[in-house]
Amino acid sequence: MCIAPLTVEQIDNCVKQLKYGKAAGPDGLTAEHLKYAHPALVLHLKLLMHLMLFYGYVPEAFGFGLIVPLVKDKLGDHNKVENYRGITLTPVIVNFLNLLFFS
Repeated sequence: MCIAPLTVEQIDNCVKQLKYGKAAGPDGLTAEHLKYAHPALVLHLKLLMHLMLFYGYVPEAFGFGLIVPLVKDKLGDHNKVENYRGITLTPVIVNFLNLLFFS
């Protein structure tokens, strides 16, 4: 199996590209947790990503999301379904994976 090695620099750049100020997902972690964590976390993330690629396995918890209804018009009727839209809060590591592999 041929896997292009991930570098610590790639991982660090992806952490820096995460959008800050967003709500925490089901895991309770935000992008700020990764940003302000000890630099050793970048190495651990690199190892985790490499193992996920090598074994072709993504932990089940990375697929969980929490759907939260948001009111579209605060002055509108809060009893109408049409006045709501849903957003899905996902674990911050999923956003990190999207930046790493799909950007």
